[in-house]
Amino acid sequence: MCELSNEQVFSNWQECNRENRQQGADYWHDFMSKRAKRGYKGAQAVIDKMDRLK
Repeated sequence: MCELSNEQVFSNWQECNRENRQQGADYWHDFMSKRAKRGYKGAQAVIDKMDRLK
């Protein structure tokens, strides 16, 4: 299994958000939030960007 980059996760979230697929957008936001809580490099910046664009 390969690991998704922060950019890929953001892209998935953005696609769901753009297409009004709230459940999908929530999934990717939660995925990134958990990544940020584990201290994954750059994850908090992506969460901040998602929150600004909601």
